[in-house]
Amino acid sequence: MTFVAIDANGNAGQQYAMNVCLESKVPDNLHTCAPDQRPPDAVISLAWDENVDIDLEVVTPDFRTVDGKHPTTEFADGGTDGCTPPAQGGCPAPGAGYVDRDSLLECIPDGLREEDLVWNTRPTGTFDIYVNLFDACAKPGASWILTVYEAQGDMPNRSLVPMQVFKGRVAAVEANGGAALGTFIYSYSF
Repeated sequence: MTFVAIDANGNAGQQYAMNVCLESKVPDNLHTCAPDQRPPDAVISLAWDENVDIDLEVVTPDFRTVDGKHPTTEFADGGTDGCTPPAQGGCPAPGAGYVDRDSLLECIPDGLREEDLVWNTRPTGTFDIYVNLFDACAKPGASWILTVYEAQGDMPNRSLVPMQVFKGRVAAVEANGGAALGTFIYSYSF
């Protein structure tokens, strides 16, 4: 991209060039901008259209529930090693999946309306996927789209490919404050 200032008389100043890359909506370890960066092996992504607090909830093969409040499939050092992952609550163990954010936490708009469970190393087993309306935030509901991605191809042409896509809607009456799992969507096997 090239920038230039123009004065009141329409005269252009010195031009400045800058490389710009728009990051992928789906977390890809910046692979879109730097093809030598390896994308994650798998991502489960939930996005929605209204400022409501919807949580992506995934139950792992060992029955651990992963969501924005419990953001990793497995903690390193029992979650006590003091580092902070992309979502709060301890550090993911090597190869563990992690939730990248708790979008619209406490109904505070973040401009994203998306939560992603990301694995840099391919997971194994069957994962049960749920969509949970934690808080309707004074809205009547929201429409959502859930996509499961897996990486395919060899570097540097490796990329995330949508494998399954689901769409639905939640209504305000379904909000449960996290008291229970949300609506079951699908059991996905990696």
